Amino acid sequence: MSGLSFYLATQRAIDNMSGIITRNPRFTAPKLLVGCFDESGKWKDSEGVFVFAGGIFPQPELQALTAKWYERITQDDLSHTSMKEAMHFHGPYAKWKSSPEKRDSVIRDLTTLIMDATMLRVSSPLDRSTSDAFKALPQQVRKSLGNEPYYAAFESCILGALHSRTDTLLHIVCDLSVEYSEKCVTTFHKIRSARPDVKERCVGLAFADDERHVGLQIADLIAYCARADALRGTKQPAPLVQEIIHRFATQDATEHSVIYHSQGKGIGDATFE
Repeated sequence: MSGLSFYLATQRAIDNMSGIITRNPRFTAPKLLVGCFDESGKWKDSEGVFVFAGGIFPQPELQALTAKWYERITQDDLSHTSMKEAMHFHGPYAKWKSSPEKRDSVIRDLTTLIMDATMLRVSSPLDRSTSDAFKALPQQVRKSLGNEPYYAAFESCILGALHSRTDTLLHIVCDLSVEYSEKCVTTFHKIRSARPDVKERCVGLAFADDERHVGLQIADLIAYCARADALRGTKQPAPLVQEIIHRFATQDATEHSVIYHSQGKGIGDATFE
């Protein structure tokens, strides 16, 4: 096997990232971007589909979007939102099990906020073929990739975010995952050590409670829908999720590949195409 390739998709909102300098006077010099990322699914489960995804925001935009997000969810007395909880009527959505139209209204409005925001959506879905290819790699190669494809998908999204704008710095925020957060720090340092561009432009890595951080709730929605889209070969998305996927698809998208060669050094040594 020659190596492993990770698919990466980026989508710009209508008031897009490339236009924030020239068209929007509020963001004349957006020096710092905030990248909020979350995962959906487990690569070792029976479905074998895992997604790492999120949103990239100018810092003032995330602050403004946070205010709009809380204004909408508190209208219906929701403390936070999660797509898994929404689709299964758990957590704050449990009260609407017999009124799905109320849930749908909230999720549609939140999707509109995402689509109208000055931001970039980034997703790296791992389908079953990618998971199987990872399992088939020699042990030494898997070890160089952190023994899980999660960390390569993490690097893929960082590279996609940096590629979207070359004149900005990036601060990364991830979910407080017990399973991944500690090793994510090690991976981050490894990427920065191996890639001068990342060391120069990635200024920090933080972890936050997704019930308290709107950027992570947005990342959750993006990742959930990206995974549902990747699963459609074996399971059709729920109607509400399919509607969101279709709406997202109306905005500009760019596809890339992040390739790890079998003779390479693993994390920090990917080719971005």
